[in-house]
Amino acid sequence: MEKRPCSPTDASRSAPQYLSQRTGRVSLQGKESRQADFKDGVPQGGVLSPTLFLVFMNSIQNIIKPHVKAALYADDLALICSEDSCETAQVRLQECLTLLEQCTEDWAMSVNAAKTTYSIFSLSTKIPNLRLKINNTLLERENHPKYLG
Repeated sequence: MEKRPCSPTDASRSAPQYLSQRTGRVSLQGKESRQADFKDGVPQGGVLSPTLFLVFMNSIQNIIKPHVKAALYADDLALICSEDSCETAQVRLQECLTLLEQCTEDWAMSVNAAKTTYSIFSLSTKIPNLRLKINNTLLERENHPKYLG
């Protein structure tokens, strides 16, 4: 089987003891839930958790195509594509979004489509809306985006 470009790395596979046999409960208004097993994710506040998350975020660089740039800041990702036509930009960005979706599935994570938008910066006054999707959700256009990075 061919290794996908964003598959979990040997580094992340070397931490099974850290990620196994974890349980927890939820406490709300003085009441506790039943104990549950955690099969995915990293422990919040765990000493290795930030490092393992960075391994995942850095693996995203492997899926970015040459015609698209990625800007990473903490857990935010901006994909940047400069093209002469919106149609070409749409094709190239959608390709990266599809690969990103596969990458997050490989890592048992997901992109929050509700918090994912796209923007177009152009001198033209006639700018079409793009049809970009992630997780089968059509992305909304944001004319005045706020990016923390």
